[in-house]
Amino acid sequence: MFRVSTGRTFQRTMIVVAFLGWLLVALHEGSASAATESVCAQLQKEKSDIYGFHPAQISQKEREAKSSQMDQFWKSVKSQGPLGIDCLKQLIVAEQQDGFFVFDAASLLLSLDTSMTSLDVASSGIAKADLKDLDSSAYIRATLFLFHRGVDITSLVEHYMTAPEVKGFVPQHAMTLDRETGAIFMYGSMPSSSADQSLIRMLISNESATRNAAVALLPLSLTKESLTALKAIDRTALPDSIRKAIEGGLKHQRIENTGPSKQSRAEVLKTLNRIPNFGGDFWGVAGDREFAQSAIALLQEEDLPVLREARRKSIYGLSDEALHEYFALSRVLLGVINRLDLYKEVREH
Repeated sequence: MFRVSTGRTFQRTMIVVAFLGWLLVALHEGSASAATESVCAQLQKEKSDIYGFHPAQISQKEREAKSSQMDQFWKSVKSQGPLGIDCLKQLIVAEQQDGFFVFDAASLLLSLDTSMTSLDVASSGIAKADLKDLDSSAYIRATLFLFHRGVDITSLVEHYMTAPEVKGFVPQHAMTLDRETGAIFMYGSMPSSSADQSLIRMLISNESATRNAAVALLPLSLTKESLTALKAIDRTALPDSIRKAIEGGLKHQRIENTGPSKQSRAEVLKTLNRIPNFGGDFWGVAGDREFAQSAIALLQEEDLPVLREARRKSIYGLSDEALHEYFALSRVLLGVINRLDLYKEVREH
């Protein structure tokens, strides 16, 4: 005969079911945890076997051998999928000594995952990089990659600025990167206010190379804050090139009337808003004298945010062409400031 379970029997049955459910979950989590530990332990061993060297201190043959081993490490991480990414993040966070590994691992992480968590971990790894072991072009590219994905790169730029040694080369453009040139790409990409604050902090660095680079870059900012900081600097002991750059920003120069503009103000603003969408019928403004003359003659103070934003966006890649665009727009910016006699309270007449 079919019998209905009593309340007490039913309660015991539910307790057993709940316990079995909990047991299955616990066993699954334990299995997953064991798998994670196993994978991370294997990657930790591979990392310990491969890294822990300084590329600048080994021969070319040894570097080639290490490169092959690092390729294998990258394959091992990739083969583990999301679990490999999680273990890689753990390795980056935990590492405090190997300034080459953290950069290489951060580069691998950025190639696999661009979630905000991974971006933050990669940034923390790059901030620990030893730049003596790197071509700074790789460091700058990684820093700009993070910036364009919303990461605050101030600490990374200042790490570069204060590093005892930076060196780089961009073979595609036969361009050598000294400290100042490399810094232009990074500071030039940042909003003026953030760049100014950082550069002004660098002026009081204990390292002369850092101070000199900051002094060389501040004249490019052409903001009231940067000009105020430059005005307070003793220029007597500076190299002629830097002193002239400072004076070029601080000294007001009267803009002569060059005749009717070839382009209207609306056309100039339209061009600025196209940057950096180069290609087709538009390859930038460097070398375009008609644009420069029209922009200097027609732009108003309220147009400066558009001009500054176009200049910032002109740093679209690590190339001499990007620098040409940046400097062409800097000359336009200085011309407009001179024509309107802006920031007269901190400039010299």
